[in-house]
Amino acid sequence: MNYIYFNEKGRLKDKHLDDMVATSHLADKIYLFYDLDLELETEYSTSLTFKRSDGFEIGEIECLREASLVFNPSADKEMPAFSLELGSDVLAVCGPLKITVRYYQTVVVGEMSREACKAMGMVVANVLEAVKGEPKSTVISNINRRIDALEDRMEALEGGTV
Repeated sequence: MNYIYFNEKGRLKDKHLDDMVATSHLADKIYLFYDLDLELETEYSTSLTFKRSDGFEIGEIECLREASLVFNPSADKEMPAFSLELGSDVLAVCGPLKITVRYYQTVVVGEMSREACKAMGMVVANVLEAVKGEPKSTVISNINRRIDALEDRMEALEGGTV
């Protein structure tokens, strides 16, 4: 599980980002947690900005609120979370992927409302180069190996060498 977790002071508390594969599309999802964001209905919003290893910047992309609580491995409990699924544009290039996270809170003053940045941090994920070639199923390859081994064994039994 990919996640970024902020403490009550808006500082990075913990993170876990698995290696990702270049050009994959919607295969990786990042969850965002914040110790002050404790209700499913929230005045908070989050966004991510990406800088690929080729220098191209993408964002600021607003994240979606998860409809139900999500297990936060660092806190060892379920918490409200925002999330974003990464598309092939973000993962187009292998190498380090810089991710800037911003947690905003809507502040109402009189009749005016504005967003104040309450938490911010930058982390780096690793995007691996995709292996080219025709996709093959590991399961089917292993089944074929077993069939070949059984055929070899049957031939040996028929020939009386076992």
